[in-house]
Amino acid sequence: HKMRCVPSPPQSPRTPTYAELGDGEADEPKREPPPWHTQLWLEVGFTLLVAFLLVSKAFVGPSAGVLWSVRGTAVALLVKVILLDRFARWQFLPVLPALALLEAPGLWIHAAWPLLLIALCFVLGVPQPPELPAVTGKWSVGCIRAHLAVDGEEVLVSVYYPCVPGKRSKTRLFSPQGVRYCGALASLGGSWPFNTFPFRFIMQHLRLVHSPVSPEAPFADPPAGELFPAAVFSHGLNGSPELYVCVCSDVASRGWVVFSVEHTDRSGALARFPDGSVVRHSFAEDLLSYPEDFFARRVQVDKRAAEFITAARCARSLCGSGTDVGPCTDGAHGRRGQAAELKLALDGRVDAREIAFLGHSMGGATALLAAACCPDPVFACAVLDPAIDWLPAPLREELVLPADRAKLLTPDAPGYAPPPDLRQRRQFSEVPLQVLYSGEWFDSKPGRPKGVLRTFQEKGKMHRESEYILLLGVTHFGMSDLPALLPPRICRALGFTAETSTGVSCALIRAEMGRFVQAARARRVAAGLV
Repeated sequence: HKMRCVPSPPQSPRTPTYAELGDGEADEPKREPPPWHTQLWLEVGFTLLVAFLLVSKAFVGPSAGVLWSVRGTAVALLVKVILLDRFARWQFLPVLPALALLEAPGLWIHAAWPLLLIALCFVLGVPQPPELPAVTGKWSVGCIRAHLAVDGEEVLVSVYYPCVPGKRSKTRLFSPQGVRYCGALASLGGSWPFNTFPFRFIMQHLRLVHSPVSPEAPFADPPAGELFPAAVFSHGLNGSPELYVCVCSDVASRGWVVFSVEHTDRSGALARFPDGSVVRHSFAEDLLSYPEDFFARRVQVDKRAAEFITAARCARSLCGSGTDVGPCTDGAHGRRGQAAELKLALDGRVDAREIAFLGHSMGGATALLAAACCPDPVFACAVLDPAIDWLPAPLREELVLPADRAKLLTPDAPGYAPPPDLRQRRQFSEVPLQVLYSGEWFDSKPGRPKGVLRTFQEKGKMHRESEYILLLGVTHFGMSDLPALLPPRICRALGFTAETSTGVSCALIRAEMGRFVQAARARRVAAGLV
């Protein structure tokens, strides 16, 4: 197995190429320019246009009143369409009454100037929603959200897949229920000032971010004689599939089908069913003190792993690889016929006999537990900052040497019963395992990452193709998309970014994880096992 440290690259105005990061096959990632309707110049331009109309009316006088009325009405209708179509941010709203006051009698017209000043302060003061980096693989990426069930077990998934290239529609990243989700995400901010209206106001602008994937686009056909491999991803605590679009879509752009699970154990920000019902985040576990909070999280990880394995079984059933798995159907709250549509699209295009398991933080622990318990073949497992102390005792003890267990690990709660599948579990020495730790967690939680490192250094403890990688200059939240969605100043204030920029962090993580799963798959193909 391999152990290496990836230093923080020197800062530069551009994102380094993948050749510079150790993957010469992928092209340099490029950030797509923001859509015209979210650019700052548009909002400032409309505000200044209204100001120009006010000044012109004051100098021209009432003789051109009809002309200015027509122009003002046209501008008002244009801005109204933009706002109704959600093409502009809602702090731009004070411009509308300022337009209405263009034709106000007497001194009322002077009230338009304070409104314009308020709108200009909001437009310039509240950061613009950025755009996510474009995918780096050769395939365009589509996405389908589905509520599926197999053998009575249900799961919410977002399926990322190679799609037919075409004009990408301007789709909201957090659709559907974007405002509702962003409000729930803001409520997880905790204490002051993150639980205040200004922070929630900024977070709700995430609903204007556009997704780098095309919703429900036609599936692409794999190269002749080949099938697309499959992977399952688990999001972290307080997260959702939308916060990991960069990683999942980038893996999909390399010719994979990724099932990103939206967990319903109440550890995420908000789980949304197709019929509009939701499962909200539970704050009860957040208020517990040590070690009761660890005990509660272990119960949640157990449920998450069950959903994760259900998603893998759904993938096998949909792709025609699960002869021992029941037919995949629509969940109780799903859209009718969606499972049949997915099966028609995936069957014959995807090889899900063996699946790669991926995850971040709590999702990393979920992927590790699922890889140990899943009865189906798992050819690789790649995890980012895994919360190993939330795993059942047998897995914690396998990842940490006996000399470190007493000082690093918390014992199980009295009466805790681990998942029954652990009795016949898979050893980590049987699966290629990639563990990527951020520099922040290696410094702030030195016991557990260093304990895992010592296990990797022990001969025979891990698979010979396993990797331990330390990403210096990368933060724990920097492994998700949240820093890419928020302005740099906000990210630094919240501690989401370190000395490595968001673009470089995203490129490092995508390059390392993508390279590992691609190499693991290539070894299986070369050996004639798939």
